[in-house]
Amino acid sequence: MAARYALATFSIQLATGAHLVVEGSSLRDSTHGAVTGAPGLFGTVPPVLGQGHVNDKLYGYLQSYPKGPGE
Repeated sequence: MAARYALATFSIQLATGAHLVVEGSSLRDSTHGAVTGAPGLFGTVPPVLGQGHVNDKLYGYLQSYPKGPGE
């Protein structure tokens, strides 16, 4: 399993029928339903503070909760 970071915030319906909101820059493993359902919306580069990837509040939150809200 490889780490994948969301490139933007998006909503997806998983194969189970559940809806999921994925926060931009949040972390998922490569087997997560959101990654397999929308692989083009994920990358392997972690978010970097001060380079437009994520704001400082979200960056701090993701340091403590890398999967983002709701996971």
